[in-house]
Amino acid sequence: MITADRVVGWIVAGVVSSVLFVGVGALHLWVLLSTWASIGITVAAIVIALGFMVLARAWPPVEYRRTFYRVDELGVEICRGVVFRRLIAVPRSRLQHTDISEGPIERRYGLATLVLHTAGSVNSSISLRGLDRGTALHLREALSPETEHDAV
Repeated sequence: MITADRVVGWIVAGVVSSVLFVGVGALHLWVLLSTWASIGITVAAIVIALGFMVLARAWPPVEYRRTFYRVDELGVEICRGVVFRRLIAVPRSRLQHTDISEGPIERRYGLATLVLHTAGSVNSSISLRGLDRGTALHLREALSPETEHDAV
């Protein structure tokens, strides 16, 4: 999970940095700036780009250590968040169905996202991402209703 999140972070940092440097280059071409203003803007762009790169490397392990989940006979409990903690408790009686999704980076690292769809309109789907694909499949089966027949 950490490696996959770092890859995503590096992609985002690369895109943001590219847009930032193209913008700074365009600013230098179209606006006559003093030497100090030009240096200041360039240094600021470099600092922002480096900040995104450091964040892409440092944030995923911190976020991973602060994400927990528990599945029992009563339902699912998910706790996540670094700065703002969020505890989500979903009783089994509110679970409508479960899905598993995998993006290209998740597939590359054997990960999946378990999506829980619940009754109600506010926060009617909850995602638990970064699970091993086998674990996600097992949880989906464990959270499925006990009945053999499904009404259509």
